[in-house]
Amino acid sequence: MVSVDKTGDGLPVAPRIHNVVVTGSAGFIGTALLKRLSSDVSITSLRGIDILEPAGAGSGSTHTRADVLAPGLENLLVGADTVVHLAGVADAHNGDELAARTNIDGVLRVLDACASCGVTTIIRVVPTSIYGAWPTNPSELTEDSAIRPVPGFLPAVHAAEVERRLIDWRFDHPSIRVVTLRSAPVLGSGADHMWSRVLAGPMRLRVRGTEIALQVVHPDDVASAISFAIVNGLDGPYNLCANGVITPESVDDLLGRPWIPALPAELLERLLLRASRLRIGEIPAEVVPYLQYPVFISNKKLLDAGWVPRNSSKDALEDAVRGGVLEPADSLPARSWLRRAVVALGVLTLSSLLFSRLRRKS
Repeated sequence: MVSVDKTGDGLPVAPRIHNVVVTGSAGFIGTALLKRLSSDVSITSLRGIDILEPAGAGSGSTHTRADVLAPGLENLLVGADTVVHLAGVADAHNGDELAARTNIDGVLRVLDACASCGVTTIIRVVPTSIYGAWPTNPSELTEDSAIRPVPGFLPAVHAAEVERRLIDWRFDHPSIRVVTLRSAPVLGSGADHMWSRVLAGPMRLRVRGTEIALQVVHPDDVASAISFAIVNGLDGPYNLCANGVITPESVDDLLGRPWIPALPAELLERLLLRASRLRIGEIPAEVVPYLQYPVFISNKKLLDAGWVPRNSSKDALEDAVRGGVLEPADSLPARSWLRRAVVALGVLTLSSLLFSRLRRKS
């Protein structure tokens, strides 16, 4: 376990009781976190902030409907010693100015508001895609690995920009702990987002010739890692993932084979670009390198601190199926039009690619 009173780093000792504010509290991670913290006797005050109403009224917490970009954020943080910032746009796309404002400016506003209100601990969750998908990546990425996201993949680009600015911010605010949990894709009941569909949905995508094993983490374990960071006074970056991996074969065993076969990387990128232009898809082409060279992290630093995940990657996958986030491909007859559209689009894209190559050769 971390001994917060012997670090000699000049940071204040983590308090034994905590007044916590959670932004983005109506999301699936926020919901899991409020449920966990509401039963923690060391949490004396628990408040959630979100632009949406929570799905259910959690006992032991209060909710304020507000936007972190709106004026008056400082008023909502008065009295808090810990702020967990989860508000953001996870599935950001090119041209989405609101996503950039929320994911970059929103984080900086929260940081500054925390500093002005006397908050001593800030906890953030960012995707491990900030490390980038490159053939030169080591077999395991640690917290000291370079942050170099794939250009154009906005969730990672936004998070990397905040990491860059955070260096100067921390220099100006040395007495505030900032914990950054760099999380593998979150998979489990309620976790319906782009990565869950890319990795394990009926139209899950694969690059031909790439044998991959995927790391994920269950929402409850993200919540437990945040709780652990609060209670144990962690500081700095920590990689977060479940033990074990999921493989394409394990996904197929649960959900059946995907509608789309494994495709060459170039063809898959063109297919996604064309689908995006026709507005029949929501997956950016920049995701392809992450399928070709998956980000594989080491969570040793967090494990050595004393945190233990309760759910394996396989557990997270099975929970996503039980919760209805992932459905077997043969149980989706209502979406057969989408399957036909994808097949037609694939034929069109392949024809276009072959034609362009023939023109280059002639």
